[in-house]
This record gives sequence, C-alpha cells and structure tokens, in this order.
Amino acid sequence: MIARRWARTSLAVRLVLVFVGSATAIWIGLLLWSVESGLRAGRAGLAAELDGYARQVMAVARAMSDRPAALAAVVEEVQGIERTPAAGDGEGEQRFAIELRVGERTVSGPPPGLARAPEWGGVGNGLHADGALPAGWWFYQATDRQARIGVRLWVAAQDRASILWPQAPAFFLPVLASLPLLVLPAWLMVRIGLRPLRSAADQIQSRVNSGSLEPLSGIVARDLEPVVAAVNALMGRLRLRLRRERELVADVAHELKTPLAIVRINLALLRSAPDPQRGEQVMSDLDQGLARADRLVQQLLRMAMLDREFDASVVIREFDLAEFLRQRVVQVAPLATRRSVDLVAHMPDSLVCRQDADAVAAVFDNLVDNAIKYAPADSSVEITLGPVSDGAVRLQVVDHGPGIPAADSDRMLERFTRLHGPVGDAGVVGSGLGLAIVCRALERLGGTGPTMADAAPGLDVTVAFPLRSAGAARWREDSPQAVGALARDHR
Repeated sequence: MIARRWARTSLAVRLVLVFVGSATAIWIGLLLWSVESGLRAGRAGLAAELDGYARQVMAVARAMSDRPAALAAVVEEVQGIERTPAAGDGEGEQRFAIELRVGERTVSGPPPGLARAPEWGGVGNGLHADGALPAGWWFYQATDRQARIGVRLWVAAQDRASILWPQAPAFFLPVLASLPLLVLPAWLMVRIGLRPLRSAADQIQSRVNSGSLEPLSGIVARDLEPVVAAVNALMGRLRLRLRRERELVADVAHELKTPLAIVRINLALLRSAPDPQRGEQVMSDLDQGLARADRLVQQLLRMAMLDREFDASVVIREFDLAEFLRQRVVQVAPLATRRSVDLVAHMPDSLVCRQDADAVAAVFDNLVDNAIKYAPADSSVEITLGPVSDGAVRLQVVDHGPGIPAADSDRMLERFTRLHGPVGDAGVVGSGLGLAIVCRALERLGGTGPTMADAAPGLDVTVAFPLRSAGAARWREDSPQAVGALARDHR
C-alpha cells in the first residue's frame, strides 16, 4: 500500500520529502557526532580535573604520612563535603569517594557496597571508565612509587542516556522547530527547478490539443536535453510517417486511376463490340489492366509490410541462402522464357545465413523482375551471389537493357518514380515501386545499396547485407505463426 501511494506521488512532493528527509538525517547525524565528541571531551576534562585533585590528595598524604589517624579524618571530612546536597535536593547520595593507600596501610577504602575493587598493580594510572569496572563507578588512579602512596578518586559512572536525556531538548527541539521552516524553501526550490519540466509538458499538451508535431523549443535545462531530444526525434519520425502516408494515399489514388480507367473503357467497348474478334482484343486489354492493378496492389502490400518497424510475422531463421535463391530463380524462369531472356546464375553450392527470408526474397524478386522486364529479347540476365569480407554477402544483377542515367539513379530509388511515366523506354509497364521496395528491404536486413552502374549497355545493380541479422533480438525467432506465414508466402 505504501509503495503504491509513493509510486503515485507527484515528483514535486517526492523531491520535497527527499530534501527535508536528507536535511533532517544530516542534522541528526551531526548532532550525534557533536554529542559523541562532547562525551570524549568531557571525559578528557574529567580526567584533567581528577588529576589535579589526586595530586592535592597525594601532597596532603605525604605531609601527614606519619599521622594516619589525622589523615583518615581529613579524607573523611572531604568526602562528607562532596556528599553534602544542595539546598532543596533532599538527602545526599554518595557519588564521590577517595581511596588512599600509604605503604601497606589503607587509609581510606573504596566506596561502600563495592563488591570488589581492582588490584592496585593490575591497572595503570589515569581515568578508567570502561565496562570491566564495578557497576556504577569510574575511578582515576595516581601513584607515587617513591613515597609508596596510591590515590584512587571514585566518581559515579555516567552513561550516554544520562548525559543525553537532560540535553535532548537543547539538541532536538531546534531541529523539530526548523522542519516546518525547511518545507517552504524546499517547496520553492522544487517549483523553480521543475519549471522547465512544466514548460515541456505544456508544450507537449499544446501540440496534442492542436495536432501539431513541431519540435519542442525554448527548453534549455541540461537535464531535460535527452528527454526533449527523444520527444523531438519521435515527433520527427511521426511527421515523416504521416508525410509518407499522405504521399502514399495520393500516389496510390493517382496510380490506380489509369488501370481502372482502362478497365472501364474496355468494359464499355466490350458491351458495344459486335465483332467477336474485336471482343477478344478488348478482353485482352481488360486482362492487362486488371493484371497491372493487381501487381500494383501486391507491390503496395509488400511495401506496407516492409514499412512496419515491428511485425509478428517476421522470422529470423537460419537457411541456405544459395539454395533459397535458386528456388526463386525457378519461380521467375517462366517470365524470362516469355520475354526470351536467359537467366545465368553464379552461386556457391551452399551459403548458410541467418536472416529475414521475406526481406531477402523482396530484394531478389524486384531486382531480377526489373532486369527481366527491361532486358531485350535474346539477351541474358546474370545473377551473381558470393560472400564478401566482414561476414556479409553480395548480390549482383546485370542486364543488357536501356540502363539508368547516372543523374537519375538517386531519384529512381523513390516510390512511384519511373523514367518516362507508366511506360518506360522499353515499353515496359511498371508501378515505380520495385527499387523503393529493395531499399526498404535492405534497411530491414541491415544491408547497403542498391549501387547502380552502367553495364555498357545495360544496368549493373549490386546490394550487400550481413549473413547474420542484427535484428534478431527485435523480432520473434522461428515462432510457429511466423513460420506458417512465411510458408504461405513462399508457396
């Protein structure tokens, strides 16, 4: 319950409580240190005082050593004076005693009721106030070996509680009285210190209310710089995502207009065409329009899949990359046959990798599909796969088509970009998404490229990506659902 309430406590209240609690703990620690230092200083002062007292008793004992009875009377009289209570204190309690020994004779003994006093030879001179002494007493011992005189001044022991309790009000009342005075400045300091945080919160709230994704500004607190930078980065990514979505919607609407218009026109012609041969031509045109629309939708779906930063269907698995791409070559072979293009593959017998197979397939299919479509009849498309340094692999696709001018190479990587509208130089119908999909798939693979070069004539496209994915920790590996999705996609 306490932990839950503390977790819901505001940051300002937490800081005030921590500040006041820390100040109080430090204050109490300093007070205890002062008391302990006072105790040590008090014992040192007591030892100095008793040393002077013992020297006086020894001087009297030397002067009266030949009159032991008179010396005992003097000692008793002094002890009686020490026991005399102050006015109004009631009956005196013995808290001081003088033990005096001259030669082998004991002039005055230890305090009455003391069970056993330490032997004279068993302890040295000075103040003895440790726990091995008789309960309730300390003593100071001084000896004169030449005169054979020994003095012990017994005083009532003082424990910490008896010393601290009378002084507790003087020590702790100021602390208790000053606690309320600490809360106000602490609260003011916290309010002033949290002002940049409130400013950032107000700016974020204003952007939430207005729907703006502009970056935060005017917040100069150094401690908030990482937070502000992270929020601004997030807003930047959201702005980019929203811009891409708006552009995608506009581009899709524009791109679908053409095939839908073809379908509509051909349907009208089909209804009005009395000639069966003319009807067959209209049906062929209609089929091409539907095929173009279907390919555009498939490309858009693949682009949408690759645009996801996290997808439960993504699988990082270990597979033979060379065998995997040979299977992809078999799948695109019918398209190459229809266009009279030979596929020439240079691949190792085996090349094991651990990657996202979907992204690898997206890169390969779009590069090879573009090469086949733009390659002239009776030409070839060469596909080369091989490992390179640093645990990476390189895929190279070369065709002998019209190629891409160097000035347009960067622009061709953007979505829905073609050299000359929907129909390119070679009369090939395309959507302008192939190289954009390749770029997004390479980002997912952690690869580089595509690098385009002139094949004189034709186009030489090269990409590279690591054999082992660095994103294995971000996506699920070999989950049954993901494997099923991958199998369905590759059937």
